[in-house]
Amino acid sequence: MIRQEISTILLEMRSTSLQASSAPGKVKYFQFIRKYGIPLLGQKFNTIHSYELCHYLKTNFKMNIDNKTLNQILAEICPSLEMKLNPLTELGYVGCPGALISAYSIELH
Repeated sequence: MIRQEISTILLEMRSTSLQASSAPGKVKYFQFIRKYGIPLLGQKFNTIHSYELCHYLKTNFKMNIDNKTLNQILAEICPSLEMKLNPLTELGYVGCPGALISAYSIELH
């Protein structure tokens, strides 16, 4: 059930991000931020971080989920949604073999 809810939310975010990307100037960024409270990142402004998504899910959907669990769910559902996941590690472990993934950046489109 929670996987389906997160999938639906991510698809809605993708749609909003695509609509925002056709808006003029700075308006496109603020539309998304105003709706979700999550900044769009990356060269194409189509990327969010799992930490912000986790906070959004807790705050707006009262989901009892931690970042570790969300990361596991994202690893399962994002490929089927055709969303690219980029693993992020804690600064102290960057470049270390076998470093644990602490978060993901999620390319919505």
